[in-house]
Amino acid sequence: MNNVESDIAQVFESWGFQCTRIKEGSDKRPDFFLSDEHERYYVELKTKYESPERSRIRQDRLRPGQIYMDSLGLRATAAYRSILKKAYEQLTTSSYCESEPLRIPWLLCLGQQASTDVKRFTNMLFGTAYVADFSDDGEARPCHYFYESLFFKYRDSIDAAIVSTESQISICLNSYSPRYSRAKSCGLTGILASGLRDPYSLEKAGEAWIADMIGDRKNVSFTLNAVVMKYGLSQLTRVIEMEDLTGSILIDAI
Repeated sequence: MNNVESDIAQVFESWGFQCTRIKEGSDKRPDFFLSDEHERYYVELKTKYESPERSRIRQDRLRPGQIYMDSLGLRATAAYRSILKKAYEQLTTSSYCESEPLRIPWLLCLGQQASTDVKRFTNMLFGTAYVADFSDDGEARPCHYFYESLFFKYRDSIDAAIVSTESQISICLNSYSPRYSRAKSCGLTGILASGLRDPYSLEKAGEAWIADMIGDRKNVSFTLNAVVMKYGLSQLTRVIEMEDLTGSILIDAI
């Protein structure tokens, strides 16, 4: 067990779970088997570090006392999809427990770009687009399942996902999972309730829209028109590509 996995195991135990580290074998297996009074869980830990190339570029461009600005898009790339695909493969092939545990990847983002990585993973899981109604009384909201969603793709095998940095944590529920109700009421979701992202709850609270129609998610115009019709939005509604703007400054050692 490496240091990060050891730390995560201690976190689970501090939350009151029985935590077993599943030994590596010739087949693909998740990292942890958890249990509490009512539920069983498989958890696969995946750690995302900032790419060495981006870190190198930042260091090369930093000058003492000057701010280096960087704009980062929030759409996930193939590298992020590959991380979740590997988690899916390890969560679905294990036979450690004869019952049907909830299957949950933990996507731990580390490094200076961690907060952006959290947003990218969350958008990738939900297929999120940011949709804005530009009428006089319009508004902008995230719209879940607008793009192709990995929660939808892996709906039979991934029930939720923990997405975190070293200091912030959230749990995202897969509303397409056949075990959605179990995941929503489980002990792990209860512990992480302050960081819960549940599409239905967010829609009910007026904080998000849901593109739950049947159709090709690669056809942006089709999906946008369906969202406009569902929520009675104006024909001025558009999809907005969001970015994170970050700044770094080099400070002389004291």
